[in-house]
Amino acid sequence: MLAFVCVAAVAGGAGAVLLTPAAEAFEPTIGDSGGKRITVLCDRMVDPNAFNPRSARGHKLAKVAFRFRYATTFGHREAVRARIEQRWDMMVAAVYRLLKRRTAYELNTDEGLDALATDVKAAMSAELFPDGVAEVVELGWVQVLVQ
Repeated sequence: MLAFVCVAAVAGGAGAVLLTPAAEAFEPTIGDSGGKRITVLCDRMVDPNAFNPRSARGHKLAKVAFRFRYATTFGHREAVRARIEQRWDMMVAAVYRLLKRRTAYELNTDEGLDALATDVKAAMSAELFPDGVAEVVELGWVQVLVQ
């Protein structure tokens, strides 16, 4: 078939058409929410103030910073960005309260950081997206410092 089309194009000049199967129609995967589910990297870094983790002896000082990805639908992406900007300070405050409950030991172990990441994602999702329009799905530690 392709050889016939090539011969027709050469012999007939312009006007030959290549027939291919029709593209599949786009169907939203999330009910009436306006589109396909996407994951977006937030362009801001969460960098709360230094804090004092719980400690049995003495005083410790800790500092963390991280980036996050959230999942939403393509149709809601602009509204979600605006919501993040609007509720950013409240979300950082919620994360800060959560960080202060951790021990210095937890912040120094992989298991402790994994558990913290799970709790932080849940707290961020609850603060930023209480209506479920999006969800924080991934956290990437940029800095974890405990002294």
